[in-house]
Amino acid sequence: MADTYVTRLDRAAGERLKDDIGRENYAFRPQDHAWWNARGPDTVVTWYRSGKLVVQGRGAEAFVTRFLAAGAEKRGGDAPPSRDPELRHAEIGSDESGKGDYFGPLTVAAALVDPETERRIRDLGVQDSKQVTDGLVRRAEGAIAELVPHAVRVLEPEAYNRAYAEVGNLNRLLGRLHAEVIEEVVAQAPEGRLRIVVDRFGDPEHVRRHLGPEVKQHAFVMPTKAESHPAVATASFLARAAFLRGFEELKGLAGGELYRGSSDPRILPLARRLLREGGEEWLGRFAKLHFKTTQRARGP
Repeated sequence: MADTYVTRLDRAAGERLKDDIGRENYAFRPQDHAWWNARGPDTVVTWYRSGKLVVQGRGAEAFVTRFLAAGAEKRGGDAPPSRDPELRHAEIGSDESGKGDYFGPLTVAAALVDPETERRIRDLGVQDSKQVTDGLVRRAEGAIAELVPHAVRVLEPEAYNRAYAEVGNLNRLLGRLHAEVIEEVVAQAPEGRLRIVVDRFGDPEHVRRHLGPEVKQHAFVMPTKAESHPAVATASFLARAAFLRGFEELKGLAGGELYRGSSDPRILPLARRLLREGGEEWLGRFAKLHFKTTQRARGP
């Protein structure tokens, strides 16, 4: 029996979805009152100019699970397969921290959460780490690390700058790091079905191209706002905790003066001071040099 799922997408999300399924050999054709209509294996997908997305066919549930993990409403049936983040199987999530901070490391983490550990994770207050205090993240880190299989990568600014110079693109660098931590956690996972969820930062191929054949056998999705998934929220806590620790260590090395984010008005004067003290090599011990702030700091 054919299923129908309905959700709404903004313009950016609709265009990303078109790009994603275009790589999967979906055939596009014009349709009245729609941005596009696409046909694939047992699935017809229509994105209307109102923003409504309709997924129909025997393959609709699989399509929603893969491409719309943030949820879509099932019409004429049971609750949607991915709208409720409650787990039915083990799930590996990954997330990063520090990519928007001029000073400090880039950190990426992955964690495995299953139905047995999900409740205990929630009891620790785990959710999207951007919605909670640094104190809660720090307090929960130790318990999380003991509770779930996990992996963390930390690129201090010097290592980050070298890696960025090699690839020349942040999303490509992130893809490699996400794949590394996912591979490490999959190796710790018990046998059985896994679902891999990565908080979306770009083309899913940035991650998938680095995954080995065994890992690629598991379900893989890369939705927006993926922190609603318990495993991604758990990974976001671990990544942020690692970032905070690295940031504080660098702050001590800088004499106690270092600032978060990239728009704080104190960042540019500090970057200029670090340049005067030791040149770009010294600044690169604290900062991600490809940010526009570095170019501004070089100026008058």
